[in-house]
Amino acid sequence: MTNQELVTEFYEVFYNQKNMVRAKEMMNENFINHHPNVPVGADSTIYAITNFVFSANPDFKVYIKKTISEGDFVWIYCFIKLNEKDKGSMAVDIWRLENGKLAELWDVVQQIPDGTEASSLF
Repeated sequence: MTNQELVTEFYEVFYNQKNMVRAKEMMNENFINHHPNVPVGADSTIYAITNFVFSANPDFKVYIKKTISEGDFVWIYCFIKLNEKDKGSMAVDIWRLENGKLAELWDVVQQIPDGTEASSLF
């Protein structure tokens, strides 16, 4: 499996299926999430997303629009919906892989501006 395929599968497993057991298997034990207030470790990221995002937004979904990979890095441009009524956000996630597992994540997220059709951004 290529790095790009691994990250794409992770999105489906983690964000859309919310299968934390399988997601953790895909992550380095010392996974680094460069979000403020998320400590190092796969368990910390899983805890943060589960308790602060999924618990408040059980219909949370991510739709991958573009992917780019180079060496140990994969960039994902995606559309995020908290729920059916949410206008959504767009994000760029940068993943670093190590030994076939997710090792680091950086991301930039922007809400879809009022008056903008989300499909025009992708």
